[in-house]
Amino acid sequence: MHQSGIENVVASSGTSLTVEQIKAIHRFTSNITVLFDGDSAGEKASIRAIDLLLEEGMNVKVLMFPDNDDPDSFSKKVTAEQFQDYIANNRQDFLAYKTRALFNETKNDPIRKATVIKDIVQSISLIPDAIIRSVYIKECASIMELQENILQQEVNKLRRAKGIKGEQKQETTNADVPTETFFEEEEKQESIIISESEEKELLRLILQYGNVIISVEAENEAKEAHEFELTISEYVLFELMRDEISFLNPIHQMILDEYTHQLQEGSLPEFNYFKNHLNPAISTFAIDMASATSELSHKWESFGVLVENEIYTLKKAVTHTIYSLKEKRLGLMLHEKQELLKTAPEEEHEDILRDILRLTKVKTHVNKLLGRIVVK
Repeated sequence: MHQSGIENVVASSGTSLTVEQIKAIHRFTSNITVLFDGDSAGEKASIRAIDLLLEEGMNVKVLMFPDNDDPDSFSKKVTAEQFQDYIANNRQDFLAYKTRALFNETKNDPIRKATVIKDIVQSISLIPDAIIRSVYIKECASIMELQENILQQEVNKLRRAKGIKGEQKQETTNADVPTETFFEEEEKQESIIISESEEKELLRLILQYGNVIISVEAENEAKEAHEFELTISEYVLFELMRDEISFLNPIHQMILDEYTHQLQEGSLPEFNYFKNHLNPAISTFAIDMASATSELSHKWESFGVLVENEIYTLKKAVTHTIYSLKEKRLGLMLHEKQELLKTAPEEEHEDILRDILRLTKVKTHVNKLLGRIVVK
């Protein structure tokens, strides 16, 4: 590789890629292209390595070589310039690669296709960044002609299962701490995980499109339906304040508070305001959000998937995200009431059951607005 002019390279030297190796690489970069042999063994090895890389938060591309070549043999067949051009033009985003590689094996077998979908969902669930996960879920659903919310639910299920397993492991190694501590902490973490993507998406929408005007239907004081024109930021903030919703992630809430404060001061804050913010937690979040969105959009376009121009679907996107956030919060409220019912005095049961019934009806209504059918 050095002889071909490529020096930012490491070799695993015939062994399986390890987490320790990945962490060492991650100290220098988050971007990695995995080069494997062109045979089937090399292809399977690349798929195994991808999941490890994703779990460590790496941005992964893969490259296979033709005619059963490996990086060394291929580099000797071409010039250094041709070798570098081949890498630049043929490396693929991991999801495109994995989808193609696995789907080619399924043909028209629905059982095997379902297995492949679960395999891809497993990979997406390993990605630590919620924005990147949500973009992959959206595009993966489009490629496989599936409902986005089905993939989202499966990803959330896998992430929650992994979190529970981790907490149980901690419980066995800390015998002096009461068991309840671990379950309380797990529930708190689960609450953040299942709302994290919606919180980030709403922040992204108001930062990118806060001054864009949309028309929304609402009732006036006489209960008459009218169309009102609001900016994206006004609509989001109104919906959150109306239902007294705050963000569970403290950094997300900090940014929302700052955004609201700036609006009250007569200023419409944009991405650059938050990217250059004196609070490093806020500036890091804004930079990560901007770079992740830009890179993923470029990735999908690079292998032929055209991302729809977002400006034309803003109303649908912001409405869906708001109701999705509300549906998840209602789910949390229901869970809290159900847990309370287990320990509350009997004389309080009737009131709690009445609250559960009310919340269930509202949650069902929100699911209908989202186009979801809930089957129990």
